[in-house]
Amino acid sequence: MKNRWYHITLLQLLLLVALLCSAQEGESAEISLEEYSDEFQEHFFEALKQEGIENYEKAIEALFKCKELEPDNTTLDYEIAQNYTRLKNYGQAELFYKTALEKEPQDQFYLEGLFQLYRVINDTESAISIANRIIKKDEMFKEELASIYVRRREFDKAIILLDELDEAYGNSPTRDTLRDRIGRIGRLQTIVENKKSEANDSSSNSAGELQQILLDLQQNYEAKDYDALLKKSNAGLSFYPSQPKLYLYNGRALIGKGQYQKAIFSLESGLDYIIEDKGLERKFYEQLKQVYENLSDRKKYNEYNKKLKRLQ
Repeated sequence: MKNRWYHITLLQLLLLVALLCSAQEGESAEISLEEYSDEFQEHFFEALKQEGIENYEKAIEALFKCKELEPDNTTLDYEIAQNYTRLKNYGQAELFYKTALEKEPQDQFYLEGLFQLYRVINDTESAISIANRIIKKDEMFKEELASIYVRRREFDKAIILLDELDEAYGNSPTRDTLRDRIGRIGRLQTIVENKKSEANDSSSNSAGELQQILLDLQQNYEAKDYDALLKKSNAGLSFYPSQPKLYLYNGRALIGKGQYQKAIFSLESGLDYIIEDKGLERKFYEQLKQVYENLSDRKKYNEYNKKLKRLQ
């Protein structure tokens, strides 16, 4: 919302400048406002209204009408890109972000918008490239870049960035959490390597066994038998420590038993093993949102609620 009103104010300022320029050229200020400013604002605020009711296609139509009046206005390109992102038309969204950045390559709003787009589509190479541009203006963005390196399992690079921020600004709970995640992934990877020969996940027998475990867990979950769900999911994780669905059932069991902190740990651990499965990722976020609602932690609840909306 803050970003949105920033851009509304920017547009109004642009209109005022245009109005003053036309007045200096001998035109009537009243005529300029009537013939140009009102029409532009009408379409722009129509776009915002349509955004508010999640009618993003109509919002884009209104923004293109604005572009007929101001074809070089980069704010319009940014707003169009955001609406295309909400429609999951990522190709068009990327195009309009890049169009805006061609005209204003240092604008942080446009850079962050493109960064978040690359994050959503898991284009980590492009996300890193954009993050390095943002860092030149906002050093704190190193936290975002570090999270991308963690996703790529490039832990050394992530730690270097976190250490640089700690040295410059002191310790941070956010950075401490990211370090804990790095350590957790490292420990889990060690377990995976130790269990490979035993579990042999790639064999057909193992795959069939895992599928049966997941079917049993689903039945326990539907029956709300959280004791059995916890026992069986723990047993499954001892043999298949890299299977995210087992962490999901384990987290659900812990939530059902009211063991919320343990549920958070299990669910966050499972997230580290999800690869390009937005449906499964959404289920994890839904469970984490429920945990933080039960803990009355509105900040973390809102954080996961936003993550869910980005996946929609």
